Amino acid sequence: PKPGKKGAADEDDSGNYAVEYVLPLPTDLKMVDNILRSRRAAMRVFKANRDDLEKLFRDAAGSARWSSNRNLAFHDNLRELWSTDGGSRFQAKGWEIKGKHCDHREFSRSLVRVMDAPRVERDIVVIRELNRMSDSLLGTRGSLFTEMLCQFFPSVYHVANSPIKDWLRASGLVRPRRLSEGDKYIYAARHLRTALRRTKGYPAKNLAELDALLWFAEEGRANG
Repeated sequence: PKPGKKGAADEDDSGNYAVEYVLPLPTDLKMVDNILRSRRAAMRVFKANRDDLEKLFRDAAGSARWSSNRNLAFHDNLRELWSTDGGSRFQAKGWEIKGKHCDHREFSRSLVRVMDAPRVERDIVVIRELNRMSDSLLGTRGSLFTEMLCQFFPSVYHVANSPIKDWLRASGLVRPRRLSEGDKYIYAARHLRTALRRTKGYPAKNLAELDALLWFAEEGRANG
């Protein structure tokens, strides 16, 4: 990002330099409305299952004993409560196979730690847990974990995906080198929050909705 005079653009969350954010706004307003309606519908379905999902995660996190059978049972229960076919899932299919055999108890422990963290400390806990999962090679951290963050906390967390990375790059936001997995995620989240806060009148009202519009913009560039 280019340095700017104070007042031309606010400082980003790190306070180091000014950034002029540009969020994509497709010209097809009917399509924008359809995309946001679809995303909001998925969020409502998730919200209806939220208590059951939280119980599933908390029960697993607090379990003293864990086995392959319990791991598979967790996987099946999660698919019943959160799925593309059920209408609550943001991402395409694929996790079902990749994530089937990961340690769902350890995953749940990380998510519960984030849920229980005080709001002002939650970013730090997210960084720590993403790094912990990275170190332990818990393979679903990029898809399942960040979608759960986005679903449970749609105003402050996003789904880690390629459209987000492309938006950062297009905005001239080059992440500092040697950032950990957790730091990379929160670096993006803080810029997305700031961009959405500054862009008055933007149709997306939170990061979950912004994610849907970034996906649409990415598809438009790929097809266009």
